[in-house]
Amino acid sequence: MMSSEGQCSQSLWTGVSTCAISAFVTWLALGFDPRSGLLEHILQLVFRLGAIGDTCSLDPGDPATEAKIRRRDKIPKTEILTRILCWWYGFKHDTMSVKRSGGGDEMILIHILRPTGKQNAPAPLPLVILFHGGGMVEGSAMDVGLPLLGILGLFSKRAVVASVEYRLAPRHKFPKGIEDCIDATTALFHAAEDLGCDKDNISIAGLSAGGYCAAVVHRHCAQRKLKLRYCAMFAPMLRYEPTSFSWVQHADQFSLLTKKMIWYWQCYCDPSDLPDPRCSPLAAQDLGELGRELAACLVATNTLDILEGEGTEYARLLAAAGVEVQHFRVHGGHFTGFVSDWQGRRAPLAAWERAVFQVAQLEDITAQPEHARSTLPAKRHAA
Repeated sequence: MMSSEGQCSQSLWTGVSTCAISAFVTWLALGFDPRSGLLEHILQLVFRLGAIGDTCSLDPGDPATEAKIRRRDKIPKTEILTRILCWWYGFKHDTMSVKRSGGGDEMILIHILRPTGKQNAPAPLPLVILFHGGGMVEGSAMDVGLPLLGILGLFSKRAVVASVEYRLAPRHKFPKGIEDCIDATTALFHAAEDLGCDKDNISIAGLSAGGYCAAVVHRHCAQRKLKLRYCAMFAPMLRYEPTSFSWVQHADQFSLLTKKMIWYWQCYCDPSDLPDPRCSPLAAQDLGELGRELAACLVATNTLDILEGEGTEYARLLAAAGVEVQHFRVHGGHFTGFVSDWQGRRAPLAAWERAVFQVAQLEDITAQPEHARSTLPAKRHAA
């Protein structure tokens, strides 16, 4: 048994390590520009250490798996960083709850981040709706993934940000989680004016599984004639295909292992669900019909990510349907590329910024590295 001195020493080391990592990640998120090559290797090492004892060893069909995942999610981890970033960028945290469309008394929790102090944009403000990542199995609406992309800094003092707490698998399998995202977005459209927002300037965004949610909600809004201003999909998961080129080529990238992605899909849905475009957006057959209704969007992928192939394919499908879409390739692994390649991630953020605030060019992105530029010409709707 460990002595009290040993326990104290271990606790001290854990506390110091946590503070050091928190300070480093916060330092990155606030806009500093380290050498992306070295940083990418460091981040991959961190993910490699994190892969030890990972949840993908758990059986999705085991009733105990849900409890183990939630127990792991209860550790504060990155939510502390998110709250630090909210404070730094001048957001006040609040919450609201909306009803699910299926009836009953269950509610969907939405985190609302409102600008404090003097605003840098005229009222009413744009509304930005975020969907977090985690394979539809892990994570929470206050995870640090999207804030680390620079989204809070992008909209500081000039937009209201809403982050949706949707239900997670394996307890809540498809379509429950994505239905929450749809219901929350619909409710926010109706509540926009009460939140002090412009109902004609609502955009959605997501990272990884959140990018999948954004893709599905993007299509749903077009079907229901809900006018989105913009949709930003960062490294979206869009299809279960373990034999695809990207899944095989980048299988050992520790920021997102192929075996982990397979486990996410096994937890999230049954094989019979895969043809449903709400489950696999690449299966949608009506993009051509919806082309005129689908909002302008961007798809940002990472060059060393198992999800790059499906993101690239989806961007091409949208372009073929006549949607105004841009595809950006950012160097690095899944998510780590958006953190380590500071120059690369500026390009999609600048495109999103121009769309939301309807300005010509807020910053020059022509000097960005070739891999960060749009790889698809933007197609505009026919007049």
